[in-house]
Amino acid sequence: LAEVEKQKEILEANKKELEEQSEKSSQDLAKNYTALQRELSETQEKLDAIQSENSTLKANLSELQKKMHLLLEEKEQLIHEKEQMQTAQPESDKEEQPLPQPENEKVTAEPETPQKEEEQQPHSSDILEAYQEMKARLEESTLHYPYTRITSETNGCQYIYESRTLQLKAELFIWGVEGKEVVLEENHFIPYNEIAKIEGLETPFATDVMTCDFSEEGNGEEVAEALLMAICCYHPIHITYRDKNGRISERNLYWICFQPQGISSVRLPYEKIFRDMFDGEIDTDHIMAMCAHTPVPRIFIINQILSIQIYDAFVTTRKGIDTQIDGMYYAVLASQSEAADMIYKCLPEQFKKLPAVISYRAHYWMLEGNYQKAMKLYLSFAPDTEVEKGKTWAAMNIANFDKFIDNDVEAEKFLQLKEALKEEGWPI
Repeated sequence: LAEVEKQKEILEANKKELEEQSEKSSQDLAKNYTALQRELSETQEKLDAIQSENSTLKANLSELQKKMHLLLEEKEQLIHEKEQMQTAQPESDKEEQPLPQPENEKVTAEPETPQKEEEQQPHSSDILEAYQEMKARLEESTLHYPYTRITSETNGCQYIYESRTLQLKAELFIWGVEGKEVVLEENHFIPYNEIAKIEGLETPFATDVMTCDFSEEGNGEEVAEALLMAICCYHPIHITYRDKNGRISERNLYWICFQPQGISSVRLPYEKIFRDMFDGEIDTDHIMAMCAHTPVPRIFIINQILSIQIYDAFVTTRKGIDTQIDGMYYAVLASQSEAADMIYKCLPEQFKKLPAVISYRAHYWMLEGNYQKAMKLYLSFAPDTEVEKGKTWAAMNIANFDKFIDNDVEAEKFLQLKEALKEEGWPI
């Protein structure tokens, strides 16, 4: 009997345990069901958002196609009207067309209707041709290369895209190119009229990955040189970084500069970057940069960078261009001809024609001892040419000469140069 009671207790215990397990399983199933419903709901929301975005893109594409169709019709109509006018024009009128006027003479009478039509026709055809050319250039790049680099017309800034994401896109009043930009790690749109160059790339990087070793026998100097080149040439970099808490992350940095001494916060691009470098007023243990997905500059400890790779792109703003031009002057003032040459070669071509750049390049040739090249540049403008507000070409250069002489930067050469330019009619 005792054994039966014992077995009965065991059965009751097992029954209770089974009931508890069953209840727990039911609760787990209910939780899983709720989680699945929530996940399904979120997935549906994402799907709805994608479908909505797809509808918007289709609408934009349809609108762009309509505009192109209208432009084609307008072009054909204008050509047809022009042909009719030429057919209807009497032979005597054709023979009595006025001779072309010299450029320096003012034309007093212009044909009204034909001139207006000729002005309208290039406008329509130019837009159509621009669209077709842009489409062809994109196809050539995106079909053959995994990455596409687009250079901006305004400041020479370059953007690197994943080719598979690039597409023509119509905005409200403009059309252009949009895709996933590698450095910014987000979609970026460029209007068609701001695009100077489209080219395919096999890789977005200009260098291989450099592993950083800051020990006594490591490659610290090589890393410092790579950072200096990226800073002077406005190249973004990709780094692997270990923060003060030991966490490792990968980051894209751009608008990079060495941290100024005694300053914890600056606006980037930093306008005193070259002045501080050549004056030695920088903290060589830290860099400052913009980082993808962060709205403010970040500070990074150089010896906590684990690896570095430099992007094959020139990234700055017009403010940065002006700073880089000033950098040529400060390099010469510091007798750093190699740096002055490197900065000049990194400048976009359209800025190399500016008077200040030509002047600083001439100073560089004086440092290099190439008097002939320097004189050719100094004499490329008349001395009384106004190159800045209220400042002539001669006045700007003479002020630089005096600064170099006062700082003993090839003083004898610049004294002789002043005498030579005086004989050329400069007010010295």
